[in-house]
Amino acid sequence: MHSEVVSTPSKLSPVPQDHVLTSTKFCVDDILSLLQQVAVDRPSVHVEVDLIATSIMQQKWGHKGLTGTCLAFLVQEDAKGMASSG
Repeated sequence: MHSEVVSTPSKLSPVPQDHVLTSTKFCVDDILSLLQQVAVDRPSVHVEVDLIATSIMQQKWGHKGLTGTCLAFLVQEDAKGMASSG
């Protein structure tokens, strides 16, 4: 007789324990890479890649959601600046 282990939700969460994911954080090199991609996409805009990456890392500790929000904000502000100057 073969017994199969079935994961059941806990009392605190409807998600079974074996479906929990652990997220990793960005490191400075990851943030640098993302900023370099932004700089390549916008060659007319001078981006202080090292300074911005260090600042984001110090303030957001590599949290992917917060880092992504910061980068999205920078791109959005750049787009606004280009629209108002054009």
